Amino acid sequence: MSAILWMASAAVVVAVATDLRGRRIPNWLTAGLALAALTLQAMGGSYNLLVALASMLGTFVLGTLVFARGWLGGGDVKLMAAVAAALPWPDTPAFLLYTAIGGGLLALVVAGASGRLGATLRGTFALAVPLLYPGAIALQPRDGARVPYALAIAFGTACVAFSHTFAPILRLTL
Repeated sequence: MSAILWMASAAVVVAVATDLRGRRIPNWLTAGLALAALTLQAMGGSYNLLVALASMLGTFVLGTLVFARGWLGGGDVKLMAAVAAALPWPDTPAFLLYTAIGGGLLALVVAGASGRLGATLRGTFALAVPLLYPGAIALQPRDGARVPYALAIAFGTACVAFSHTFAPILRLTL
């Protein structure tokens, strides 16, 4: 596993601790990771830097759209973008997919623990209706439990890291 992936993993561990403790991911952590990742990518050449910038920007734009819906916090978006900058291009889509899977599992655990699993599943279906039936209007979700999404980001980061070491089956090809 590369040094840059170790660095991203360490930053994500700190983010999990701060997210669990206070439901916040500090800007110094996400900005520091992004700056360090871009610096290390630049050392690999201009192509690596451009790919890292594109991955970071693309992840930030997608995350901002999700943030605007109220489904993610700003710190979560910035952390995902910073981790995307640390990953080589083929790993960014896998990271986002594994993070989404981890987020879904985390949401189910939180909903089950709070006795709201049925309501959560009904709300998820209501949000998906426009995807299944074009022209239908999605219902806006009610205020739900806040989920420490850094855990899902850690899951995504770990899956990518493991795909480079002892679990190559996790490696997604594009």
